Amino acid sequence: MSRTGNIKRDRSHVSRRYLMPHQRRPSVHERNAVRVAHHNRRLIGVSALIAFLMSATFILWSSDTPVYGLYLDNIEQILSDPKATPAKASKTKANRATAKKKASSSQFNEYVTTKNETGREHWTHIAKEALAYYDVDQEWYPLILAMIKVESGGDVAIDVREDIMQAWEGDGKKIISQGVSQKGIRGGTPEASIYAGCYELSLCIADYKKYLGRDPRVGDLDDVGLLAQGYNYGHQGWFKWCGKNGITSWSLGDSQAYQNKIGGIGTASHGGKVQKAYGQFA
Repeated sequence: MSRTGNIKRDRSHVSRRYLMPHQRRPSVHERNAVRVAHHNRRLIGVSALIAFLMSATFILWSSDTPVYGLYLDNIEQILSDPKATPAKASKTKANRATAKKKASSSQFNEYVTTKNETGREHWTHIAKEALAYYDVDQEWYPLILAMIKVESGGDVAIDVREDIMQAWEGDGKKIISQGVSQKGIRGGTPEASIYAGCYELSLCIADYKKYLGRDPRVGDLDDVGLLAQGYNYGHQGWFKWCGKNGITSWSLGDSQAYQNKIGGIGTASHGGKVQKAYGQFA
């Protein structure tokens, strides 16, 4: 008899396998199986959360309108008009963004930035800053502006990366995606594109000197055309070919000859277009 008066049943003679599940302690194998099941459920949950966050990040990153700006505009709209709704405020923001895109694509010199500068003033400031960062004479800034004009017209809506210098396919891809933290430049912005373009130009100037035997001259349209064409074709192959063939000035015929050599890649008239645009900014 137990102290409570209940009879203790001796189960020592009963095999564990004949007991009900609630009457016996789970085996090591069963406990491990439970742990694995719990672990797998956690992994599935974490994987689903990561996938959701990545999708949301991509959608926000590829959106032309920053979410924080949309929310701030909603608040501003609602405070100014008590009858306004978030939906109406969002529509107002979208209309404003569309108008801004149209303005930027048609009027390069009048594109208004967040710093209340015109596009030309803002891009000039960033170009000079980026050229100095990559140890290039700041007097080359008109070439950067001319290339922006030819590559995108200054339209930040040209792609999701706002790559106004179309430098993504060059050596500056990492700069466009990650920015330049030392200068406070965020990736995926037109400023990052200019930094990438200036870095590419620094490589063009280095290969110009390496294969043609001298530094390119600021303001010399022949050198402007050669540098711009190297930016388009790829600097090393282009300037090596120019040095081998004694090319010291840009011409459409020479550019087409090199384009045929590399299989039709690039735009043969790019150097001439930049030469023409260069005069607007020099």
